[in-house]
Amino acid sequence: MLSSVSWHAKSDPYRDWANEVNKATKGLEICSREYAKAIQDRELMTYAQRTCGTMKGLFDTTMLTVRSNVNGIDDVLASFHRLGNAAFDEMKPKQNESPLTYLDRELKARFLVAKMQLQLTALDGGH
Repeated sequence: MLSSVSWHAKSDPYRDWANEVNKATKGLEICSREYAKAIQDRELMTYAQRTCGTMKGLFDTTMLTVRSNVNGIDDVLASFHRLGNAAFDEMKPKQNESPLTYLDRELKARFLVAKMQLQLTALDGGH
């Protein structure tokens, strides 16, 4: 009887991984917020760089784990992984960039990641 209870308690592994990717992708929002603050106050730049480095590392680790555990959509996951890493790189402010220009650029990068994330979710783990 105990084994049947644990069987029913198991969740869909693809959904679990999709949730992990969603959490890791939220690091882009955190990163952009910290850099936006640093554009206003340059003393915050070191903190923003550390925060974004941590968020990118968490995203990278999560995606490597997901890619090794979710089968059937390897190419799509690899493409999303590359796009996410590029988006984190895009979060870095350019020298003397205005806050408005930064906001425009980072919103476009985050939009592309969100759009592809929705496409990944629609694949439902390749099923």
